[in-house]
Amino acid sequence: MSLRDEAQNGSAVDFSNVCVYDIADVTKLWFREIVDQNSKKPKQLLSQQIITSFKQNKKEFTLCAIPDIQRCVLQIILRFLALISSHSDVNQMNSHNLAICWTPSLCECDGDQQLFDAQKCLEFCIDSCPTLFIISVNTYSLSSPDTDCPLPHKHEATAVVECGPNDILNRILYERHSIDPTIIEWSISEELSTNSDTFIMRLQSSAFLPIKTIVIERKWRINSLNNIEIIESGYLYESRWSVSAQGEGRTLVAHMISLDLRILSKINIETKLDQFLKPGPNP
Repeated sequence: MSLRDEAQNGSAVDFSNVCVYDIADVTKLWFREIVDQNSKKPKQLLSQQIITSFKQNKKEFTLCAIPDIQRCVLQIILRFLALISSHSDVNQMNSHNLAICWTPSLCECDGDQQLFDAQKCLEFCIDSCPTLFIISVNTYSLSSPDTDCPLPHKHEATAVVECGPNDILNRILYERHSIDPTIIEWSISEELSTNSDTFIMRLQSSAFLPIKTIVIERKWRINSLNNIEIIESGYLYESRWSVSAQGEGRTLVAHMISLDLRILSKINIETKLDQFLKPGPNP
């Protein structure tokens, strides 16, 4: 089995005895084969719009406004390349050399000038990646009020689980990390009533992505048929769980969540934290 097939089948791969150049080739091939789900064409992570924005205003250039998925993948690869660049005294791969090697895998260029511009943009992104995904105070203060910006994404899922509704409720409320591996730490900061609390969770979906802190208020209720509803709300975060018995020992779980994945800025977290931690009226 080829290295590419091993990496794609989901099993753990021992890279300790694999040539570093083979690993690099497989990684670059993976990025070249990313396909846009709408057009079914190759997805350019370093798009011409990004390169044009970089050329027009290098001083205020950021990657905050690009689509969520594109931004997260770019953030992972840029932090990875920045880590390699930080050891250039050993591996000879500084940001300039990395940009030359990686630009063809991240951007489709038509001609030498576009290739040169893309390489300069990628080199800058590698050197500046710690600040490219942070919303500045000036930008935040000039943006529209939060109430004018509806949450952009909604995801819905259902599943039948072999256990009772109360077990599911306990898992959602007090064992959240067991159903969401991106939660690296959580706490209940305040119990507002017997069926509501303030919940804080710290998320990290990749070692190359920053930790995101999300504060939500949770409310839950159980009706006479032992059906359970859990409502969670927070800054740029809305979630609803519906848990209902489906015969003995079986439970139907439906989950709807809508959130903005851009909760990376320090100001976004700190300016909202106090108001979420204030005790609210009992439902």
